[in-house]
Amino acid sequence: MNRNARIALEIIVVIAAILWFRYDYRMEPVALPESNNQAVPTPQQTRLDDSTTPVKYDISFENRAHHEALVTVTFSDLQPQPLELRMSRTSPGRYALHEFAKNVYDVRAVNGKGQQLQISRANPHQWNVAGHDGTVTVTYTIFGDRAGGTYMGVDNSHAHLNIPATFMWARGYHHRPVEIRFRIPDKKWTIATQLAPTSHKESKSE
Repeated sequence: MNRNARIALEIIVVIAAILWFRYDYRMEPVALPESNNQAVPTPQQTRLDDSTTPVKYDISFENRAHHEALVTVTFSDLQPQPLELRMSRTSPGRYALHEFAKNVYDVRAVNGKGQQLQISRANPHQWNVAGHDGTVTVTYTIFGDRAGGTYMGVDNSHAHLNIPATFMWARGYHHRPVEIRFRIPDKKWTIATQLAPTSHKESKSE
C-alpha cells in the first residue's frame, strides 16, 4: 500500500470512529448564548432560597453483610414546589459518567407528619417528591461493594463512603449546610473523615 492510500485509509477510519461515537453516545449540539449580553446561570442563581437550615443525613449498616447501607435524609423549610432529588453522575477527579443512581433502591418519602408522599422518577438519576408540607424525609437503600476513590464499599469489616456515590442531594438546596450521623454497627469501627465533628456523640448500635 502506497503512502497516499495509507493516509486515505487512516482518514476513513478516523471519520468512522467519530460517527460511531456520535451515534453511540447520542451527542447533541450545545446551544451557546447568542451574545455576550446573555448570561449563563450560575449555581448561585439556581438557589430556591437563602435558608441555612441544615440537610440532615443518617446512615446505618444493618445489612452490611450484603453490602447495603440505609440512608435517611431530611429536608426542612422547603419551597412549595416538588422537591427534586438527585444522585450525582460523576465524582471529583473522575472524568467519566458513573451513574451512581443504579445502586439506589427502595426509595420512600414522608412529610413532616410521617405521611407517605408520592415519588415520580423524572429520569434514571432523579426522583421528584410533590405534595409535601415543607418537610421531606427520604429513606433509601444503597448497594456498594467497591471500596475505592469512586464508588462505595460496605461489608462486615468497614464502610468506605464516597459522598457523590452515597448521598442524594436536592436541586436548589445545594448551598445549605449538611449534617451526617453515622450509626456505628460495631465497637471496633471508628470514623475517619474530613468532616467537622458536631456536639453529638457517635451513635452506636449493637
